Amino acid sequence: MSYIIPQGRLKPKKVSTFSKKPFKGTKKNRKGSLVKTISDGRIKDKAKKLPAYIKWFHEVYQPSCFVCGSLVGVQFHHIKEHSSDERDDMFGLPLCYEHHLGNKFSPHGTPVEFKEVYPMVTQYAWSIEMYNKYLSEIA
Repeated sequence: MSYIIPQGRLKPKKVSTFSKKPFKGTKKNRKGSLVKTISDGRIKDKAKKLPAYIKWFHEVYQPSCFVCGSLVGVQFHHIKEHSSDERDDMFGLPLCYEHHLGNKFSPHGTPVEFKEVYPMVTQYAWSIEMYNKYLSEIA
């Protein structure tokens, strides 16, 4: 039996098991459906896509901006703890354009300042309250 050694490499490449990064992506269960997402070593449920909830948010509920109370141009801001997390339609805040994508005070323009004024706990609590209102109206 002979071995073929690639040119330029005489020894096999060593891989350290201590420096491996955690798996990032989706896993499949035995039936083949996607059930878990692993990001930064944290296991969590797959993000929910709820188009009926987003439609209710814009057409029926018509909320005011979470920051300033404006009723004009309100958008649905998805709450995420890490930028690598998937967007989950269940967790979101109504924000006007300036407070959603603007540069002065917004989760996209100034995320650190926004989280100082509105901590993640406050954002999640408000979004869960809004989602529960949706569930009670469709029931």
